[in-house]
Amino acid sequence: MLGANVSTVGGIHTGFALGDEWDLEAIQIYLTQSRMWYVPRLGEGEEEQFRAKWDKSQVKEVVSHIPFLVNLASPDASLFDKSVKRLEKEILRAQELDVNFVVLHPGSFTTSTREEGIESTIEGLKRVLHAVDGVNICLETMAGQGTTLGASFGELEKIINGVDHPNIGVCFDTGHVFMAGYDITKDYAGVMSEFDEHVGIEKIKVVHINDSKKEFNSHVDRHANIGDGKMGIEVFKELMNDKNFKDTPKVLEIPDANERTREDIKLLRGFV
Repeated sequence: MLGANVSTVGGIHTGFALGDEWDLEAIQIYLTQSRMWYVPRLGEGEEEQFRAKWDKSQVKEVVSHIPFLVNLASPDASLFDKSVKRLEKEILRAQELDVNFVVLHPGSFTTSTREEGIESTIEGLKRVLHAVDGVNICLETMAGQGTTLGASFGELEKIINGVDHPNIGVCFDTGHVFMAGYDITKDYAGVMSEFDEHVGIEKIKVVHINDSKKEFNSHVDRHANIGDGKMGIEVFKELMNDKNFKDTPKVLEIPDANERTREDIKLLRGFV
């Protein structure tokens, strides 16, 4: 199930038009304003318009990305509380619109320690579990830049085991995994086996398909269009033919989305 990150300028319903124009089966959008803590109610007729556009679209799945404001790993008590409340509102909005997947960055521990950040993220996720009925929270694999969590499969394992809830899964980002030091380009099967040992392959609910502008193990998060980065093409062929992800939303997050999405989607489909 191939898709892409799409703009929703003009309203959350507008993403479906791009989805159809670019021949997508899935779209990833922000369900709320990405740079605001305040989340207003949906406007009059907004939910109905969203559903009507989806009903008429070829798009099968909508993936929501949680705004980067949310940082459950923060040692700042005020920011942590705001992050929990914001995440809860995002989940409830997803439920309201029948969106099944929300992608969340595990957070950044900033001035605390990695272990304290992990415990904080676990606590934050536990606080929103009452709201996750029907919604999967997908922790994104990260590049390991700065004090971000989630660059190692072991960290994701600790968080997921600590929360211990069936709706806590993973968004597997190909570029981030490569940047973090897992050489998925030379040993796709081995990396996937290692992930399975730590987390469980069934926990991957969403895949972000990205090439990397930066070298392997750089720990610098810079996306590239498919085939234009450091990862080559073979890894994407293997991914597209991996039966584990046949029905998983696989979402492009490329820098030149307007110019390259249709082309890259066609390229990826040609690998199958």
